[in-house]
Amino acid sequence: MPERRLASGQPRLDVILGGGLINPSIALIAGLPGSGKTVLAQQYAFANGTEQLPAIYFSTVAEPLSKILYFGEALAFFAPDRVGRSVLFEDLSGELDDGPSGSHVRF
Repeated sequence: MPERRLASGQPRLDVILGGGLINPSIALIAGLPGSGKTVLAQQYAFANGTEQLPAIYFSTVAEPLSKILYFGEALAFFAPDRVGRSVLFEDLSGELDDGPSGSHVRF
């Protein structure tokens, strides 16, 4: 069975990745602050999210949702009309601030 790939929306990156990230898979993206991890994750969300199968982006204390949305609107791939429909943003900072409870993963 051939591997399915998720394209990033950036043709040169997809060539390096052999067509994109393997689907399904879990990819750990690591780098220094400001190296583009957040932008890359958002590119994947906008390149692959649909109304039938939306992409979900989880933000945390380090990258609050308000900051992500404010700066995201300046990026060419960011489509505000798709937010809440095919690309869902979920802010976990409140959950993490409140600490673990019986219904949350313990850290």
